Amino acid sequence: MKRCSRGHPSPINTTLPLRNLLKISVNLILPSILILLLFQGCKKEDELGIDLVNLPGDLIGMSYTDTTTVRAWSIKEDSLQTSGVYLHLLGSYYDPVFGKTTSSIYTQARLSTNNVGFGTNPVGDSLVLTLQYNGYYGDSLASLRLKVYEIDPTAVFHKDSSYYSHQTLPVTTLLFDDVVRINPYDSVEFGGKKVSPLLKISLGPDLIQKFINASGTTDLANNDAFIKFFKGLYITAEEVSSVNQGIVAYFNLNADLSRLTLYYHNASDTLTYPFNINDDCAKFSHFDHSGYTHAEPALNLQDTNGNNPRLYLQAMAGMKIRVKFPHIKDLYKNGPVAINRAELVIKVDSTDFTSTTFKPAAKLTIARITDEGKNAFTADFLEGETFLGGTYDETRHEYRFRVSRYLQSILAGEYENHGLVILVSAAAVKADRTTVLGNTPGMQNLRLEIVYAKP
Repeated sequence: MKRCSRGHPSPINTTLPLRNLLKISVNLILPSILILLLFQGCKKEDELGIDLVNLPGDLIGMSYTDTTTVRAWSIKEDSLQTSGVYLHLLGSYYDPVFGKTTSSIYTQARLSTNNVGFGTNPVGDSLVLTLQYNGYYGDSLASLRLKVYEIDPTAVFHKDSSYYSHQTLPVTTLLFDDVVRINPYDSVEFGGKKVSPLLKISLGPDLIQKFINASGTTDLANNDAFIKFFKGLYITAEEVSSVNQGIVAYFNLNADLSRLTLYYHNASDTLTYPFNINDDCAKFSHFDHSGYTHAEPALNLQDTNGNNPRLYLQAMAGMKIRVKFPHIKDLYKNGPVAINRAELVIKVDSTDFTSTTFKPAAKLTIARITDEGKNAFTADFLEGETFLGGTYDETRHEYRFRVSRYLQSILAGEYENHGLVILVSAAAVKADRTTVLGNTPGMQNLRLEIVYAKP
């Protein structure tokens, strides 16, 4: 049986005053409410998603359009900051649309006490890396070939630095190389008791002996010395080679059970020593999409004029969608209007919602493009995520975003019409992806639904 799980972009500094919004009079609204009550049985909410639509415009004094030109195309994300986040990703999957995607983890470890010594004549028995699961995307029954390396002692790796998904660090000794069943559901035995799901990896003898040899030395005196002595671990997965296979697991490296544990004995006892992986450690995820060389051709051949039957969204610094409404000011050609409600409707491609392995992303997010080309919150976002939308509707197989206040701000001259960008929500800590229908000539798949009034 296969099961799939699914997860905002980082906050963007912006203020969005909404001045000059046109108001619909109370004398217009009250009759509209009465008419709505009389005609509720005639609404086509399933088709349009806007409650006021399907009532005669001349009766309620409003107009409706879903033919506004929408131009959209997918582009590749540059990179994402993956340090300082609450989850880190490890794994690989081979999607028939997006091709191969792999995620790796770089992390430090720290001493749990100062002035560490392992007693007289210590002997290392084993060294176990444990990482606590916090979800996954892909095939929950998958196995992956994992490799663990020691990070090169010459690497620059600091907690107070920012690290991005395209960055790498040099590595040295291979400490583990084997096929592992990724199991984010079942509890495991650890420390003599059952605990929540953990990935457990037994590391090779080189690092065990390195720690044993350092017993009682200045290398284990405190964490400043230890981080110079041991830079950390690089944990990676071998690329999955078969289509529709693979998994990317999410790990909480700050969880208490995410650690390195040294098992050893000395002349008098058998003991353990934990090396902590916690919020004081530098760590980040590295994402690799193999340049999308294994993706379907249309992903790399997007038409920036908007003639794209299919659009692509992927987390992990993958794909995002640019959207423009080049003729939106045509609403003003016969005088000012007040937008009552506007929704951007994004329809999921049927190959996504019928897939047993790679389901549509649970949530998307949206931002406007500033004069400087940066992402900024829309005014609708500031009303709250529930108001904004973006959650996947499993019945309609679509996402909807409120863009009423964004569009009214464009019409009122609050800011320039540079368009929007759509992204998978929480893209630095999730592996979701989605294909959606574009807006090719003669089709109304990706569309803008607007209800407006002329005061």
